[in-house]
Amino acid sequence: MRFTQIISGDVKEHSLAELQEWLAANEPKLVEASPEGTEYLGTFFAVYSSEKGMGQLFTLTAMDSYGAQDRLAQPRTEYATLLNQLTDFFDQSNGARAGAILLKRVTAATLLGSEN
Repeated sequence: MRFTQIISGDVKEHSLAELQEWLAANEPKLVEASPEGTEYLGTFFAVYSSEKGMGQLFTLTAMDSYGAQDRLAQPRTEYATLLNQLTDFFDQSNGARAGAILLKRVTAATLLGSEN
């Protein structure tokens, strides 16, 4: 089974250069600190998008199971600390765009209305 989690939002005003520096220094740490069964895939800036509500930053994490989701959610890990530092660059003000998506491979999905 494979999941991909996407966390998105707008970067705080005048913080993009600082975010780039932080990511250059800390993305290898996020990869290394990823809990068992998970993989930090990176943080991306939307060059273009038809999505109007999710913002301009997208952080992607792969997971190999439902259990990996639980490990990813543990609050007192190096990964959680780094992820919190990363999301501090996201605009938290009222009206800021943000979103979250959990994707599951179609071949592993239980489809509504199917007989299996």
